[in-house]
Formats: sequence, structure tokens, C-alpha cells
Amino acid sequence: MKLIDILYTPLDLPEPPQIDTNNLLTWIDNHRPEQESFRNFLRDAYIADDNSNKFVWPWNMGLAYLNWDDTGPGWLSNFDKHFPELSSYFHTVFDIPIEDLGTIVLLPVKKKHTGMGVLHQDHDDFGLRVYLEFEHIGQNKLLLQKTRVPYESKPKLSYPIDPKLLQKDIIECKTLKSRGCWFINNARAVHGTYTEVEDSTRIAVIVSGNPRSNTSIANRMTEKIISSAEKYKDYAVFW
Repeated sequence: MKLIDILYTPLDLPEPPQIDTNNLLTWIDNHRPEQESFRNFLRDAYIADDNSNKFVWPWNMGLAYLNWDDTGPGWLSNFDKHFPELSSYFHTVFDIPIEDLGTIVLLPVKKKHTGMGVLHQDHDDFGLRVYLEFEHIGQNKLLLQKTRVPYESKPKLSYPIDPKLLQKDIIECKTLKSRGCWFINNARAVHGTYTEVEDSTRIAVIVSGNPRSNTSIANRMTEKIISSAEKYKDYAVFW
């Protein structure tokens, strides 16, 4: 099995530490004004976004860490002081030294959002993710569509994505448990949230390396991702 052929899988890694999710959501809301310039940086660099004139993203983005291309500033809004166990977990669970960490992006789905979110790619080929909470699994879902072309690296697609670039089947990425780690392939698939139950708590986290460290992180994590896909083959999605 090749890593590039795994489009989604839960990861056989420790669960995140228990936190009060209301405290985290309040932290995100309270620090949005001071983080506006960093959100703008992420949007302009095509790393992450929660605001567009063309469509409505389903989440209310918060930023815990940013050190893209070694430009800093590192931990944002004292996230590591407010949530010390969680801040350590996010990078150590994926065996990423702090000096190789690029971003930690918090993506809680908006409380009143329902329906299908925007089909999209994340910025990284090699998508290491965490669910801090996922309520109403089965009614709320992560959905995926394969690209028609088996790309070897992430293509740059314009939004909204042309349906002719995608295979027709919409596939559910089955969630193993409400709190845990997972992998998403951004080269050969696009994905989006589907929310049926309004006011559900659903918090995903993007953890990515500094661009210079992506190859070393991929080398360290490849075996774990492949073995997880084999273990959770009834949940994993393959090319």
C-alpha cells in the first residue's frame, strides 16, 4: 500500500486530552479581533480561510500557532498558557518537534450552520488532523470526492471546484470516535463538512509542519498512516 493511495483514515494514535470545549470556543471568540492580521496572512497564502465573498465557510476559525517559513510569531494569544496540555499534544502526537511546526488552526463548525460546507482542499498534501469533539456522528459527516486524475501532489483548484475535475461519487469519511486523530489526502480528493444537527459541537484541528519540514514529517508518519489504514480498513477511503 502506498501513502498517496490513502485518501482518508482514522489514525491509531492517542486521543487528545480532555478539555472544556466551551472554554476553547470562548477563547477563539475573544481573540478573533487581535488575530485578524494572521487570518489575513493565512488567507493570502492559501493556507486557511473562514471568510469569502463567493461562499460561506462553515467554521469560525481560531489560530493557536503560526510559524510559516520561520517568520514567527509562534504561539498566538497565549494559547500554550491557556491550554498547556493541548498545545503540547498537537505536535507531539504527530512527532513534530516544535521547531518544525508551521500552523495549528482550530476549526469549530458554526453553531447555526447546517447543510453541506464548501468542497475544498486544505493547504497541505499530507493532512494531519485532530477532532477535539464531534457530536452526532452519522448525522453530521465529513464527505469526500476523488479527483478524476490521480495526482502525485496537490493541484491548485479554483473555488467553486469544477465538477468535471471530480469523480461523481460522494463518499462518507466515517468517523471512528468523537475525539481522535485522522489523515486526509489533499492531492487526490476534496472534502467538506455536512451538518444535519444544528448547534452541534464539532471542532477539527489542522496541524501542519513548516514547509521546510514537510518531507521529514511525512517520512516519520508514513508507516503509522499506512498501518492505521490497514487496521481501520472499514473506515478508510482508498484511491
